[in-house]
Amino acid sequence: MSPILASALTEKPVCSADGRQLGTVRNLTMNTQTGRLESVLVDTDRSAGELRHIPRTPDGELRIAAGAIVGVDDQLVVSLSDAD
Repeated sequence: MSPILASALTEKPVCSADGRQLGTVRNLTMNTQTGRLESVLVDTDRSAGELRHIPRTPDGELRIAAGAIVGVDDQLVVSLSDAD
């Protein structure tokens, strides 16, 4: 995947590779030593039970690992099997 500015990801819609809408990017976590993206924090209104295998922050946001990102265009596309 080509480099993308972090500011371009904020507020971007997030969907799964199978087309389910998950929410909106609210924040990112980065490795401060390497500058690499570690995870994307997604504000969602989906039930915890439906997405229970994906870690959540104390605020209820989904924490999706950077390795789960399969595409970025008008929305961020993630593989739910690689999200944790």
